[in-house]
Amino acid sequence: MYAIKDDKPFEIFFADNPGWNLILNKFQIHIFQPYFSHLKHGTGIGLYMFLTIIESKFGGKIEVKNSEDGAIFKVTLRLYSSYKLSDKG
Repeated sequence: MYAIKDDKPFEIFFADNPGWNLILNKFQIHIFQPYFSHLKHGTGIGLYMFLTIIESKFGGKIEVKNSEDGAIFKVTLRLYSSYKLSDKG
């Protein structure tokens, strides 16, 4: 996981390998919908809640694409001067 901050919106990238390596193209358009899961014991709430929080609380967006490492998620946030990213250096 890494982050980039300059004069543009704040971007965070992370990879997730959920055991099946790639998010199939036919699933990509559905993975952020509530209750969508292809997993036997999945609830389909996790990515939906993640997107809802990023959009509603931070005015951001989430994109996902496949890579050799699994799914790569890009989270873009609009930062305001009142946001505090960290207490440490």
